[in-house]
Amino acid sequence: MRNVVWSGSLIVMLTTCLSGGVATADESTGLGDKIGAALSAVNSYQVDITWPVYDRSGSLVVVHGVGSRYHETRHLGDTTDSIMLGATLYQRTRTGWHRFILNPNDFATLSKPPALRRNAEQLPDRIEDGITVGAMRTAATTVLPDLDPVSNTRGPGVCTYDKGTFLLRACTFDEATLRYSHYDDPSLTIEVPAAAKDAPVVNLPPILPPSS
Repeated sequence: MRNVVWSGSLIVMLTTCLSGGVATADESTGLGDKIGAALSAVNSYQVDITWPVYDRSGSLVVVHGVGSRYHETRHLGDTTDSIMLGATLYQRTRTGWHRFILNPNDFATLSKPPALRRNAEQLPDRIEDGITVGAMRTAATTVLPDLDPVSNTRGPGVCTYDKGTFLLRACTFDEATLRYSHYDDPSLTIEVPAAAKDAPVVNLPPILPPSS
């Protein structure tokens, strides 16, 4: 792991897991603010993700104040698992469980809610699962200061949301579909298997430049 190459998409995913999936809005619409606030107010939630073109699917569970876990199934049934608890990242691949420790400066910086430039265009309401829901066309750019690339943009895509709570229901971006559910579900927990706890520790190389 000494030669880890940090990609922009990997850093965005790591930032999302560490910060609990909540982003501050430095440029957004009123609708975007309401949806962001609703997501930050819940204790937990689940996002099921599918990439039909690539025959891949994944499930992300976020428990605010605790951590996150992600399970992915790829082509031919190959699976991976990632669990983020504090500065420790547990990962299960074909070779078993691995335990990685983030650089202290990286952990302190990436744990903060990331800056987000977002736009949200209101679309006509639609019927989803027999329920009238709100809809919007949106794109979001996560700002990654001092990194190359300095930003990562998702979208444009279309999201639906509950008109009363402003909690997301589903989003389609490019070739991926995300379905949000299990808001404030107490059954969502972050547990580390014994094999993961016993895995050898590897200190990851820094992502960010040293603090001045």
